[in-house]
Amino acid sequence: MPKLAYGLYKTRQTLRGSKRQWRPHDDGNPVKVKQQGDGYRSFEVGDLRIDGLTHTGLSVMQMKASNESVGNDQEWERIKKSGPEPWTWWVSITAEALPVTIHVTCPARLDTSSTGDGTGMLLFGDRPHDAPIIHLNGPFTFALQDRKQRFIIGDKTMLQIGVGPRGIGPGTFAFVLYPDTIPNDAYPEAEVTFPAKSPGEATIKRKFTLKERC
Repeated sequence: MPKLAYGLYKTRQTLRGSKRQWRPHDDGNPVKVKQQGDGYRSFEVGDLRIDGLTHTGLSVMQMKASNESVGNDQEWERIKKSGPEPWTWWVSITAEALPVTIHVTCPARLDTSSTGDGTGMLLFGDRPHDAPIIHLNGPFTFALQDRKQRFIIGDKTMLQIGVGPRGIGPGTFAFVLYPDTIPNDAYPEAEVTFPAKSPGEATIKRKFTLKERC
């Protein structure tokens, strides 16, 4: 299996992430750091050609997390155990979409970003077998944008969701950028179940139409 980048391995229309040396092709040349600052490093890997499709602009960023930025004690402990320093990862790429026959117009190229979702932050594995998998051409669904999406009585909470294909492992959801992809008049609807006011009473269900975009 050709090594593509510091933990990116190709398997059909997926990307695998592990902590091995970053190699864009099979020529043995490691990918160099493009930018480096306080708490981050970014790497421009290039294009991927997989099964006749060309995915362009693969970019990988390494970011140092904190308990405050993660916002979830259990997830923060998982990140701290992943290495000597609490690094998380951000993978972005413009994916060439598989040709499909559907009754809606879909662009041929989709800008996607994977860094964290409702199951956790994106962390590379210690070996290819344990690597998280990002699916570039899977079926679209919804996902929470991080593990901070929690309703707490008495607090105001911003519910943030995104659209894209689901991967395998925390943080592998490939969020699709909205311009030219999701129609401006298409709004998701959330059904929220609240606890009963008193023991023995029925739970309270409400539906909300989500119209704001970030």
